[in-house]
Amino acid sequence: MKNLTQLEEKTVNELVKYLEVYFDENGKTDGYWSSAEVKDLSQDTGIPMSKMRGVISSLIQKDIVYIEDYDCDGTETIYIKDNLVKQFI
Repeated sequence: MKNLTQLEEKTVNELVKYLEVYFDENGKTDGYWSSAEVKDLSQDTGIPMSKMRGVISSLIQKDIVYIEDYDCDGTETIYIKDNLVKQFI
């Protein structure tokens, strides 16, 4: 995994608190759900929105997180990449 800055690490640690991870009977990640939005992470970490957008962008570029709008209502939630979830929980 690529090295994280202090702000990235703080953001990922906060994001983990929003994840509900589901495991199969073998302990393998079966899926998960997130309710974290950029504004939530900004508020909870104390990182201003202007910086938080850059932090999220950097985490996306490092292929650690992605943003999804599953129900197409404009609410974008942030997820940790499936192959990395277990490293953070």
